[in-house]
Amino acid sequence: MTSCKVCSTPTANTVYCSEKCHIAAYRTGNMQWEVLRDFAIRKANCCCQHCGKSLLPPAKASIHHIKPLQDDGENIDSNLIALCPSCHRQAHLYRGADNG
Repeated sequence: MTSCKVCSTPTANTVYCSEKCHIAAYRTGNMQWEVLRDFAIRKANCCCQHCGKSLLPPAKASIHHIKPLQDDGENIDSNLIALCPSCHRQAHLYRGADNG
């Protein structure tokens, strides 16, 4: 038995007790997110990892979770890729079409 990382509620081998706590953890990790976001952009040499378009200035970059948070994906560098906004939209449209 483990406990939720947000509210300490006992859980059965999961990190969070609910989707609400999962989202809360994601939203409160803003400083860590900025570091991970910057790393993903630099790892991609400031270019979209799908089409190669420049992501300069870095504010243009969208960071995509390869394995979505709602599917137990994590905010870790190996689960993040830098995409231009257009490719990021397409990634989500494709995933939506793939799931139903």
